[in-house]
Amino acid sequence: MPNRSKGPHVIGFDNPPKHGVQPHGRGFRYWTSDGKGAREASETFPTFEEALASARRVAAALARDSQTTVDEAVGAYEEHLEAKGNKPNSVKETVRRIRRFFGAVDIPLASLTEKRCRELYDELVASAPAEAPRRTLEAIAEELRRQEWTTASQLAAAVGLTRSGAAKCVSAMRRAGWRIDAHYRKGYRMTGWGAPYSSDEYSEDPDASTPRLSADTHRNYLAEAKTFLNWCLSKKWISRNPLADVKGVGRRRRGKQQLRIDEARRWLNQALVLADKGDAGAVAASLSLLMGLRASEIVRCQVRDLDDGGQLLWIVQSKTEAGRRRVVVPPVLQGYLKRLAEGKKGDELLFGAHWRDWISAGVQRICELAGVPVVCAHSMRGLHASLAMAHGITGAVVAGALGHEHESTTTESYAQREAVEKGRQGVVLEVLTGGKK
Repeated sequence: MPNRSKGPHVIGFDNPPKHGVQPHGRGFRYWTSDGKGAREASETFPTFEEALASARRVAAALARDSQTTVDEAVGAYEEHLEAKGNKPNSVKETVRRIRRFFGAVDIPLASLTEKRCRELYDELVASAPAEAPRRTLEAIAEELRRQEWTTASQLAAAVGLTRSGAAKCVSAMRRAGWRIDAHYRKGYRMTGWGAPYSSDEYSEDPDASTPRLSADTHRNYLAEAKTFLNWCLSKKWISRNPLADVKGVGRRRRGKQQLRIDEARRWLNQALVLADKGDAGAVAASLSLLMGLRASEIVRCQVRDLDDGGQLLWIVQSKTEAGRRRVVVPPVLQGYLKRLAEGKKGDELLFGAHWRDWISAGVQRICELAGVPVVCAHSMRGLHASLAMAHGITGAVVAGALGHEHESTTTESYAQREAVEKGRQGVVLEVLTGGKK
């Protein structure tokens, strides 16, 4: 059967010493394939040597004409990620990173040598971040002033960015003091003006010092490119991964700033005071600390996901396959969640329609009220893991409970995980209520 994965080629050319050349009548010939199932015989040569020389010339020409380009490979990789079930935004961001890493994508994959790939990485390390200049942030502010609510798509189209890029700009504006609300469906709304931009990061002066990509950013780009080329290697489009021996430079930042235990206690006390007053945002924010949930997992919870009388929460939509799990609800939160679910249909969102930014906004609001350093929702999730691991819960168990894809105990049952979940949450609650030091 013809090999359809190789593209046009000389059949049997990879098998020395004959390289596909066969006797035919009083001479010798070989066959070529178009890679789709059709075959064609060469002319008949009087000697084996002449037929072999012709087969080598044709094989080289076919290989040269049929080489897969980086652009074609990236397109195929994008289809692979979509078929794999990766989320659309994740696929789009992965493809964007790969294209930025390789730059000129119309070149053959086979032309990517280790030397050239090292040069590409060095260029990326030395490049400026793809941050928005000050004028772009001002354009976003102007667009937000036009109407009460502006969807992410409208905002991105108005300023010529992707939705992800527009969201990052909005985050930068918030850091600069602008008051911008985010809604799951409606988009963004400006509720207060901020201070003028003063950060060099957004300077329009071409002579100003330009910040470099962070080590985390360019090392993540390198990791994405390596994974892509490993996939190309599995497709036999390249003979080896030219990035295999290229090492990332710079020191990664490990984790986000976390609250101290006393600060976390003050934060939790303030959150529960607000929850007693019916503040759904405070309840949602508490899930990041007490249950270790991602912000996106919290806002996507439906009423029907709250199960077994409020004792279990099903996480159906998550960042990773391992993230789809059942999580035990600590007793202190069960009453609040059951009240939020009252009178709602099973397919309604438990907390209403919100972007995941709503969770971080809630965490930060409580930080300000509690008088503790302002941190994000992901920091609370990290604190949850830190407290559990510091008091005897193993890293593999915590990774599984938090929905991380890479965990060593992949065969454990839901019953075992829930038993661990109770112990893990019990440890965190005990620490935060003063029972453990």
